[in-house]
Amino acid sequence: DQRQADAVRARTELDLRLGAAFTRLQTLTLQNEFEGLDGIMSYGPCQFPTMWFVVQRAKRIEAFVQETFWQIELDHKKRAELSSEEEASAVFTWARRRLFDRQSALVLYELCVERRVAVVTSVNGHEKKRWRPTPLSTVELQKEASRRLRIPSDRAMEIAERLYQQGYLSYPRTETDKFKEGFDLAALVGAQAGNPQWGGFARALQAGGFEWARDGGH
Repeated sequence: DQRQADAVRARTELDLRLGAAFTRLQTLTLQNEFEGLDGIMSYGPCQFPTMWFVVQRAKRIEAFVQETFWQIELDHKKRAELSSEEEASAVFTWARRRLFDRQSALVLYELCVERRVAVVTSVNGHEKKRWRPTPLSTVELQKEASRRLRIPSDRAMEIAERLYQQGYLSYPRTETDKFKEGFDLAALVGAQAGNPQWGGFARALQAGGFEWARDGGH
């Protein structure tokens, strides 16, 4: 599509011209106005809006005032009656989530303890389907490591590169979200089968639960 190609070329040209022009303007204008600005004052059409979001988030964090709160947690466990069954559990969430008054939370807690029996008033359920995940690009790897494991992005890349050097990962610094045809994923799964924490999951994949990752198209 020639129009899309022209649009990409125009955007590239605009980014280059704006970045070069405003970087020079900022550097020459601000260097002599503020102490400590000795280097280049870079400008980019994307980095400035991004910087605004970062600054706003930092201001909200600085203005945050911690408050003590109380919440009631309830879970129910059903023991396995047969050796082939697994113990089932259900965790209930409180609609109010939390109270900032200890006495009020304590009164509600004592009422729950005294009654001991809960009544299920309604049950709602729905089927939910998800696409199989695609292989992680660099950005998605960093996002998932931060969201699920609370690992900073730079630390996540250090770990990923070590795992790559040891043969456990494909090359982590990539925007590709599909595996090369013929890539031996089964060998990587097999290498985890003896792990005491997640080896059972790896063995279940080896026993027929493995499906090839979805092709992300990049």
